[in-house]
Amino acid sequence: MILDGKGDIMRLSYSKSKNTTLFYIIKDYTRNGKRSTKIVKRIGNLEDVKIMAGNQDYNEWLKAYVRKYNEEHCKKEIITIKKIIKKLLNLMSITILMLDIYF
Repeated sequence: MILDGKGDIMRLSYSKSKNTTLFYIIKDYTRNGKRSTKIVKRIGNLEDVKIMAGNQDYNEWLKAYVRKYNEEHCKKEIITIKKIIKKLLNLMSITILMLDIYF
């Protein structure tokens, strides 16, 4: 959920081995006061990414891919939060009205 300016924006991560490099989209989160990351999507290895990027530099392509992924998925979370807030506000106003009536 995006609660502040930065929110749960996802970012690019990679894992290197002696044979290849794997690229992931990861998301930072806090659980029980400890920070951690979660892999949201595996993009592919270096060879796959170069093929997907085509003639474009693969680093620039990766940055654009993650930016587009954030735009698509973070908007949905903002809408969900707005709906939840509206429901909570309605419940709070009903509760206040009931308190005024009974007390």
